[in-house]
Amino acid sequence: MIVGTSEGLAINPDLPADFITSADAGSRALSLLADGEFGLDGDKWVFIGRAETEATRQAALTALAAVPALDQWETSVTLLPPLDVCRDKVGALAARNAITFQSGSARMAEESLPVIDELAGDLALCPEATVNVEGHTDSDGEDEANLALSVSRAEAVVDALILRGIGPERLYAIGYGESLPIASNETRAGKQANRRIVFTLADE
Repeated sequence: MIVGTSEGLAINPDLPADFITSADAGSRALSLLADGEFGLDGDKWVFIGRAETEATRQAALTALAAVPALDQWETSVTLLPPLDVCRDKVGALAARNAITFQSGSARMAEESLPVIDELAGDLALCPEATVNVEGHTDSDGEDEANLALSVSRAEAVVDALILRGIGPERLYAIGYGESLPIASNETRAGKQANRRIVFTLADE
């Protein structure tokens, strides 16, 4: 460990001589990965992690190349399954609730188009996955009209993704209307949260 003395910080003499260099390189490499762990196990460094892409995996390995005795480390850097990468990215995108529509319409708001571009890029990372595009509305208006609107909005997202190169055989539009609220429809903020597009991905 690093200990404090009256002269400042000092490294415990029981630690490897290259402790600071190794710790710095390992920390930098770990910060590039989706998840992982890194540290000393007895007198051996252990670095295990998973990267979203081959490029980030190589970047992490390049960062580790600064270690003087990397051949003595226990190192494993693998790739996340593409479906996991997609679920994480698409889930984070959906949580922003940034795909919006003109009031009472299935016409997407102009500011939603860059979000659809981003979504298409995320889905391209898992080309084998099927995607359920689920439309939801608030409770304003008639149940049947809301159900139809939710279907139309889901179909609009599907059409936009197809235009951006996502295979139509992967995409399924589903509408739930107002039947699955996630917030109170008694407030403006709740209604806004309930008007949403949700994505469910499966490897089928």
